[in-house]
Amino acid sequence: MEQPELWHVFVDNETGTRSCCYGFAEALEFNLKGELMQSCQGKTEIPVEEWTAEEFRQVITGYLEMSEMERLQNLPGIILQVMEECGAEDEKEVQVMRKILEEIMHLIV
Repeated sequence: MEQPELWHVFVDNETGTRSCCYGFAEALEFNLKGELMQSCQGKTEIPVEEWTAEEFRQVITGYLEMSEMERLQNLPGIILQVMEECGAEDEKEVQVMRKILEEIMHLIV
């Protein structure tokens, strides 16, 4: 899968905390939680191949929000919750969420 345009997942090298961010890596100011990120210094970008199902959920939600599909913002969380309740393995959850993101990227771009 290609890197979703302008979406990034970073891990803080000191704390190990991962966060999803939108924007040019060099100029990121806010993560999806609205927390100010002064810079990406001290953080390492995680390649898309290593994103978790939860991180795909956050990015998909961001795409829907930016596309003014606000009524659908909860859908990625619902999908992830249902997969967990049905006993899907983590790898399958990631695979499904990645495929959903790929399809949404094709629709929106």
